[in-house]
Amino acid sequence: MNDKIKKFYEEVTSSSNQLPLSPDTWPEEWIKVFWKTYPRLPQVPLINTELNLQKKLQSVLLGRESSRDYNTPINFLELSALLNFSAGLNGKGSKEQPRRTYPSAGARYPIELYIFSAEIDGLDNGAYHYNVKQNTLELLISGAVDENINTILKTQHEDMFKKLSALVIFTTVISRTQIKYGSSAYPLSLIECGHIAQNIYLVSENLGLRCCAIGGFDTQHTSDILDLTEEELPLYGVVIGKFRLY
Repeated sequence: MNDKIKKFYEEVTSSSNQLPLSPDTWPEEWIKVFWKTYPRLPQVPLINTELNLQKKLQSVLLGRESSRDYNTPINFLELSALLNFSAGLNGKGSKEQPRRTYPSAGARYPIELYIFSAEIDGLDNGAYHYNVKQNTLELLISGAVDENINTILKTQHEDMFKKLSALVIFTTVISRTQIKYGSSAYPLSLIECGHIAQNIYLVSENLGLRCCAIGGFDTQHTSDILDLTEEELPLYGVVIGKFRLY
């Protein structure tokens, strides 16, 4: 791995850079949202976009949100659809170079997904790797993973992410992109994580699931429990769950 990338990654993932999860402890400057405007310049109002999108897509885009409230397990069919449509193959490209449901710089696809299954109907508890090419889950760790999930997320409150079904961890095999784009491999990997995460949000909304993206988590424990090499860096995570009104 490029030394500059390694040093920067270690700096941004150090414990001193992790934000407290509780909004009660946040200063006002963390909460207030600032908007850039040019008040003295002419403004052209955009046309109402309702007619430009299919109703289903519009509903999904407007309904998409982060949620930490879950009370019902998702099932294996829902997880399968979530992974397949968010990060799977899309039927395009060649047999040797198939494309996926998200863009990747130079079609290098450095991002790997790992699923910690805590409560999914039809799937045993454990940690799995998503094999994109075969559209399968590869079992890495069998049995309860609740303690590992809590350690990775570093939850500060007992009710934080209570009743979650799964934690999806995004890693980057940085060398895949670095060989073509050098030090830009790191920011390009972050951008790619964003593409996949947005897919997960939209597919979750469409399926009636709930999710919440996680930027601050214990990357070292994640690497240790998944037995990752130095060339594979944990970058991002998404908690998946479901909420049913009884």
